[in-house]
Amino acid sequence: ECSFSHDLSRVPCKFFHVGGNCVKGAACPFGHGTLTDEQREWVEREWQVNSKEMKELLAKALRTEQEAKARVVAGEEVHIEDVSGRGPSMIWGEDDVWLGIPITPGTAGLQQEEK
Repeated sequence: ECSFSHDLSRVPCKFFHVGGNCVKGAACPFGHGTLTDEQREWVEREWQVNSKEMKELLAKALRTEQEAKARVVAGEEVHIEDVSGRGPSMIWGEDDVWLGIPITPGTAGLQQEEK
C-alpha cells in the first residue's frame, strides 16, 4: 500500500492560486480552497521554479522562431504543427516538446503566403 496521499484535491491548483483562473473550474481535480501557510509556501516555490523554466522556454521559443524565420527568408518551406482543437498552431521544439507559444498569421514571418 502506498504511504502517499493520492487525493489531488489536497494539492493546490497552481492555475487558480497563481494565475487567479482555472479553466476547469469545478471539474478541476486540484484544490481551489483557502491555502494553509504550508501550501502557500509550496505555491510560491512552484511559481519561482516555473518562472525560471518559463524564461528558459521563452528563450528557446525565440531561438526556434528566429531559426524558422531565417529558413523562410532562405526560401525553405517551414511547417508548423497543426494542433486542431487547441487554438492556433503552436511552436514545437526539439523532441516534440510544446513550447506553448501561439503562432498567429504574420508572426515573425513564420507563415508563408500561398503561391
